[in-house]
Amino acid sequence: MKKGIHSRDHYTAGLWLLTGLFALRVSGQFVQSCFHTDWLPAFEQWQGSRLPYPLLLTIQGLILVIQCRVNFKAAAGSLIPTPPLGLLLLVLGAIYFITMAIRLAVGLSLYPEHPWFGKWIPALFHLVLASYLLLLGRIHLDSLRTTV
Repeated sequence: MKKGIHSRDHYTAGLWLLTGLFALRVSGQFVQSCFHTDWLPAFEQWQGSRLPYPLLLTIQGLILVIQCRVNFKAAAGSLIPTPPLGLLLLVLGAIYFITMAIRLAVGLSLYPEHPWFGKWIPALFHLVLASYLLLLGRIHLDSLRTTV
């Protein structure tokens, strides 16, 4: 197996894994908003912002659609590698990841009752989205060496 194809398969699997994790988060909050189950955290624990839930759900749905489009392109080998975009995604993804990791650490250790810091579920899934940006940035930059 050629290195480029092998790398594409691993990258694509990573993109789908991160998309799946984010979809579970969106689904979990949606289920809790409709059915108020005992086996999931309370709805308020999923909500880390002041956005009205219908707007948040719409934005999350759009994110999932975009992720799926990118994932299918990556899987088909038709993602057009753009190194400057890759660098931008890595920088933004790193800033996003570090910010949300600090939010999560501060919320779990210092301010668990704070309305923003204390919500670990949104912070954790922001790390998932940041990881998606980092991986996508890596795909674009690795295209300088291999075909993705």
